[in-house]
Amino acid sequence: AARLHGRFWRKAALLEKPFLRAASWMAGKDEESFLCTAQHAVQMWRAFLAKQEGDQSVRISPKIVDLMETAIAKVSFLNYQDMWRSLNWTMVHGDFHPANLMVTDSVGAPGFAVLLLDFEAVGIGSGPQDLGQFMISH
Repeated sequence: AARLHGRFWRKAALLEKPFLRAASWMAGKDEESFLCTAQHAVQMWRAFLAKQEGDQSVRISPKIVDLMETAIAKVSFLNYQDMWRSLNWTMVHGDFHPANLMVTDSVGAPGFAVLLLDFEAVGIGSGPQDLGQFMISH
């Protein structure tokens, strides 16, 4: 993933690629899609909280609930764009975990190669977001 991130580090041309997740939002386009996605995330969070009220098998820390509610309250299209102007961004795989890696013989060289597979969720974001996905997945 680091090679992917390094190769596309803050490449403005990525913002013109509508097939990359979040590219249009970072370019200031498609606000309706952004708001729809944000609304869906809020609905899923609310449904999760409602389910938790009757299910004590998983406990959520009140600090996590406060964190999520604070984050939700700040969601806006302009805030999203402002955030990415001040942060480093790059192309991200979006679904980086061991099942999307393939180890193969290195062609024409000793050793092996690791290939990254399944670019269905590719987009623009923070490089560490791919690392975080890897860590929570396996």
